[in-house]
Amino acid sequence: MLRLKDLAVAPERCEAERLERVEGKIMDVSLMSHDERLFINGLVRLLRPKKVLEVGVADGGGTCVLLNAVDDDAVVHSVDIGSTAGARAFELFGAEARWRRHFGADVSEVIEEIGGGIDFMVLDTVHVHPAETLSFIAVFPFLAPDAVVVLHDVNEWGLSSYEYWQCCATQLLLDSVTADKFTLSEFLNGCRHPNIAAFQVNHDTRKYIADVFRSLFLPWGYDAPWSCTVPERVLRALVLSLLPNPCVELLRRVRRRLRGQ
Repeated sequence: MLRLKDLAVAPERCEAERLERVEGKIMDVSLMSHDERLFINGLVRLLRPKKVLEVGVADGGGTCVLLNAVDDDAVVHSVDIGSTAGARAFELFGAEARWRRHFGADVSEVIEEIGGGIDFMVLDTVHVHPAETLSFIAVFPFLAPDAVVVLHDVNEWGLSSYEYWQCCATQLLLDSVTADKFTLSEFLNGCRHPNIAAFQVNHDTRKYIADVFRSLFLPWGYDAPWSCTVPERVLRALVLSLLPNPCVELLRRVRRRLRGQ
C-alpha cells in the first residue's frame, strides 16, 4: 500500500466525482461533512484497500461512502453494537456480498471472526474516553503492517459546548499512537481545527504501543462494563507479541482497571 506521506494529491481531490453517485442519497443521515466524506472517498481511491473495517455505523452514511469507493474485489466489514444499524446502507447496498455485517456486538467480540489483514479502518464510535482506545487495542493485532486508520470527530470536544467537551477519545488516540499522521487541515485552507484525521501504521507503532495503553490511566468519561471490550485472549496476545517485557506490569494494571478492581 502507498504511504500517506508520499501521496501526490490531496485525498479530497481524488476522484471526487465518484462520491456523487451516493452523495445525494446519504446527506440526510451522514454524520460527516461533505469535505470529510470526500476525504474518506479519496483515501480509499488512492490506497485501494482490499479488507476494510468500519467500527461504528449508525444509519450507514459512512458505510455507503466506503462501499461506493472500494474496488469490486474488496470486502467491507461493518461493526456496530446496535442490532438495527446501517438502515441507509441496507437500502443502497444490502444485497452486495462484499458487505459483511456484524451488528449487535462489540468489535472485540467479532474481530477474530473477521480475521487479520485489515488494511483500512474507520473508527467512529462514542468518542468518550476510553472507547476508541479500547477498540483500537482489540483490533491492532489484526491490522496489516501498513494499515490506515481514519478517526472521525477528533475535534468534537472543540466544536461544541454542552456535554461534548468530554468527547476527546479520538483525539487522544491520535495523539498517543506512534504512526504517520495527517489531517484534513493539511489540504483545506482555513480549516484550522479539522474534525477528521488519519494515521498509517509503521514499524514504530508496535514498538511504542505501550503509549496507547498508558492513556487508559487518564480519567474515563463514563463507567461501563469494559471487561468484555478487550477480552482476555486479546490481552494475552498483546502481552506475547506486542509489548516488551517492561510493559507486562502495565498490562496487568490495565486488566485490573478493565475489571473494575
